[in-house]
Amino acid sequence: MSAPVLTLRERDAILLGVRAAEAALRRGSRHGVLLLFADRQRLAAPELQALRDYAELCRAMLAQGHAVPPTSLHEAGFTAAQIALFDAHIMAMPVDAPAIPTRNIQDAR
Repeated sequence: MSAPVLTLRERDAILLGVRAAEAALRRGSRHGVLLLFADRQRLAAPELQALRDYAELCRAMLAQGHAVPPTSLHEAGFTAAQIALFDAHIMAMPVDAPAIPTRNIQDAR
């Protein structure tokens, strides 16, 4: 069995989530985390939306030293190996990650 590999769409969903979390945390208010998931367009693919939400919450909670259970990713059909890869990618991403990709990840194949 081969090791899981992130697809371009998965990478982009993670990047979108991480950037959204960082934007919410940069707002500086103690209620910044409450603004997660606010005012944004949902992704068409439910599994990518679950991954984006997970990445956003993980990155926001990382700043406070909390872990996020991957329940939503399990429900979206991801395996434990894929989730471990997602976690590693989220944690390895620099705080000032590159800009959100300009391509539409819903159309990327």
